[in-house]
Amino acid sequence: MIHDLSNEEKGGYKYWLTGTGFGLWMERNRRTLKAFLKVDNLGPTQGVSWPQTVYVGTVPVDE
Repeated sequence: MIHDLSNEEKGGYKYWLTGTGFGLWMERNRRTLKAFLKVDNLGPTQGVSWPQTVYVGTVPVDE
C-alpha cells in the first residue's frame, strides 16, 4: 500500500477491510502520510453512522 504512494509526491490510496464496513484512506502530501478511517454501509458497523471519515493521524514518509 505505501509502495504505491512512494512514486508520486501527492496522491491517495483506499484500502477496504472486506466485509467489515470499515476501510483506510491514506493521503500523501510530499513527506507526510495522513491516515483516515472510513465507514460505509457494506458491513456490520454496529450502529456507527455512515458515510463517515475520521482523521486518525499523520505519519512521516521516510524512503
